[in-house]
Amino acid sequence: MHILFRSTKEKISGENWNKIYISRDEELKEIIEMIKDLQNRGADVYLNVNNHYEGCAPLTIEKIKKLM
Repeated sequence: MHILFRSTKEKISGENWNKIYISRDEELKEIIEMIKDLQNRGADVYLNVNNHYEGCAPLTIEKIKKLM
């Protein structure tokens, strides 16, 4: 996993957070598998998503919903 600092992400995005700037598809697939595993075990899963993961939380949420 590559870690990008906030200042780097702000430079990439120009502080415009309405599109995905950093592709995290492979990491998201791993996260989805963890979520599904926890749900299959009967756990309640809560997921917090913010702009700093890919650049646009609403679009990241839509991507997660499609992958689920």
